[in-house]
Amino acid sequence: MSNAAPDPNRDLRPIRAQRHQMALDLLRAAGVDLAAANAAVRQLLAMFIFGMAFGASLDDELNPAQTHAIAIAWLMDAFNYTEQEAVTFAQRLINASANRETDEFTNTVIHRGIEGYIQWRNEDEALLRQNIQEVLAAIG
Repeated sequence: MSNAAPDPNRDLRPIRAQRHQMALDLLRAAGVDLAAANAAVRQLLAMFIFGMAFGASLDDELNPAQTHAIAIAWLMDAFNYTEQEAVTFAQRLINASANRETDEFTNTVIHRGIEGYIQWRNEDEALLRQNIQEVLAAIG
């Protein structure tokens, strides 16, 4: 990472595509068919992927507004959220990640997702699979 300020005019389309692929890779590693998953599993996966996307945004040197925009985009792309659903859920995730007391469970899942990003970046699918399966086990 450099010390330069993020470019506010950066083309985010390649990053959006990469986040979508990251979400697909996680779903494959988790062995989850998103179309058949219940709402609780879908939300848990979205929380986890938010953490992964946050970790990637640090590596990509995105500013907070860019990170927020990308989060909304991949919620729409990977989870078929409407724009309003994505905006609302992304804000909930941002609030939970900023303050553990806001929502301790969500904050914990997001941090497991940050670890998942490192596993994904290192192409350690076995460890990523174990990580997400442990998280999914938390909701039965």
